[in-house]
Order: sequence, then structure tokens, then C-alpha cells
Amino acid sequence: MLWKLLGGLALALIAAVVIDEIITRQKIKETMSKHSIKKGIINMINHSTNTVKLKDFFSDRVLEIRGDKVSDEISEGDVIYA
Repeated sequence: MLWKLLGGLALALIAAVVIDEIITRQKIKETMSKHSIKKGIINMINHSTNTVKLKDFFSDRVLEIRGDKVSDEISEGDVIYA
């Protein structure tokens, strides 16, 4: 029972967002603002699935952004401020 509760809590920390455009630094900032994230770091970029994972700098929340393409201006480890 405890494992199910902890597993559900872990899932609640990840928010998935789908945009129908190229994922750029500006689109990431807009998405961060909508989810009340002030500062984040890009943990993972997957060009085959066009996915960017951004970790909130002040909590354990993870924002997963999916789009049509990932811009080349974004790199893993980049810090982004909303």
C-alpha cells in the first residue's frame, strides 16, 4: 500500500506538455511560466522523440515538453529563467 502511495506521488511530480511547434528557448520559458517554474535546468533532450525534460531548480518537479522538433539552440545542462 505504501509503495502505491509513493509511486503515485512520484508520478505527480512530472508534468507532460505537448506543443505543436518547434521547442525553442522562448517556448520553454512560456511553458515554465504556465507551470509556475521560475528557474529550471534542462536534464535531457531526445531528438528522436522531440522531447525536452526540464527540472525545476527549487523542487523535484520535472516538466516534459514534447513538440514537432527541438531547436539546436538548446543544450543539456542549460539553465533557463522564466
